[in-house]
Amino acid sequence: MAAALADSTIEALADKGIQVVDPFDRERLQPSSIDLRLGDEHFKYDLKQYILGERYDEEKVTKEGYESLSLKHGETAFVGIYEKISIPNHTLGVIFPRSSITRLGIHIVPIYLNPGYVGSPPLTITNQAGFPIILKPGYRVAQLVLFALDGYPSRLYKDIEDAKYHEEHVEPSRLYQDKEIERLLDEIIEEKAPTLFKMIKGKLS
Repeated sequence: MAAALADSTIEALADKGIQVVDPFDRERLQPSSIDLRLGDEHFKYDLKQYILGERYDEEKVTKEGYESLSLKHGETAFVGIYEKISIPNHTLGVIFPRSSITRLGIHIVPIYLNPGYVGSPPLTITNQAGFPIILKPGYRVAQLVLFALDGYPSRLYKDIEDAKYHEEHVEPSRLYQDKEIERLLDEIIEEKAPTLFKMIKGKLS
């Protein structure tokens, strides 16, 4: 059964040179988590609608820096964290919102991080309060919790064929790169246009 790592265990990892977050600051250690701060970059989608799995135009995603970001009620922002995260091989990580943030009516979607993940993921932040909120870089809004596995995994995230977000820096969704999406498209093309499918797969002589 997975158990959350205590602050002393996280400190011991840091003393061994294993920095779960970089930069590492002991003052941001909680009893069983590490506080994470907002970075200075965010991205936004310029899409009227989106069909799950469909490739979107990369030009429809804009990444930019910010000094402050205002969210009206119901609006959502995709904001990168300041720290670079490295999940140890024998653990998994989950990013949760801080309690003080949720008590204001600000919703941050939890993020699951596989063993061996390295990168700076974006936070999905939605204003569910009845008033506008302003985001600023450097503020502590989330916390990383590490859970020890009952053994070492047979492969790490970086070794997975479709590890879309390894070594990422605030990247948007790459859902269309999922292997099952590729297989589904292949099945549709093979059924509707078998000759074209054979050409794509190099099956024609």
